[in-house]
Amino acid sequence: MIIIDNKIIATNSNDAKAGDIINGGNANLTNISYEEAKQHKITLLGDYLTCLDNYPNNYPYWIATRNPNLEIINLATDTATLTNDLYTQSQSLSSTNCIVILGGFNDWNNSIILGDFTTDYSDIETNPTFYKGLYRLLYTVKNSYPTTPIVVGTPVVGTGSNNNGNTLEQFADAIKEVAGNLAIPCCDLFSKSNITNLTATGSTTFYIDNYHLNPTGSEKISYVMEQSVKEAIEQFGGKW
Repeated sequence: MIIIDNKIIATNSNDAKAGDIINGGNANLTNISYEEAKQHKITLLGDYLTCLDNYPNNYPYWIATRNPNLEIINLATDTATLTNDLYTQSQSLSSTNCIVILGGFNDWNNSIILGDFTTDYSDIETNPTFYKGLYRLLYTVKNSYPTTPIVVGTPVVGTGSNNNGNTLEQFADAIKEVAGNLAIPCCDLFSKSNITNLTATGSTTFYIDNYHLNPTGSEKISYVMEQSVKEAIEQFGGKW
């Protein structure tokens, strides 16, 4: 049984059909041993790369389809910034086998000041920067869930500069730097996903526009993200 956002998208049971909503009165789960079927629960914080509202074939869909015993709690929203909104999402975290954090594009696109690496975010409300918001998010999540595997991802390749003259690669590099400082595994989609919009064929094959992935692109990064989650869980002694 595959569940995303409390909605069954696939099941082998005769008692619940794809499309049923858990706790919505439509699904008869009497004969489903959910706890026995569940292998892992992973919780996703993120933006448009993770959110399924406008892009139902985003990477979580593909991971769930390949892993029917995986429960996915998706807290992502389309326009979320890592600096503020993912921090808000993190306040809804609960017990889980792995936390996946993927964002940064909207911060760059909204021209949030990049700043410099720092571990001091005490003035983030009056003098916000991407580095401060990023460190606050990752430090808070790691400190709150010290025995839970965490995976951080970078945005995929994007072109151009924002209104402050920063490239998306600079924001991806900041994510790698802060994750490294906190010893959190980083899935570097920017450099290692084999997806690019810098070539004509890459743009038409993987992207809807210059930044949003089509189902082919989303499926491709899903393998990279899945491997990172698998490695993080196994690093903590779990089995995928």
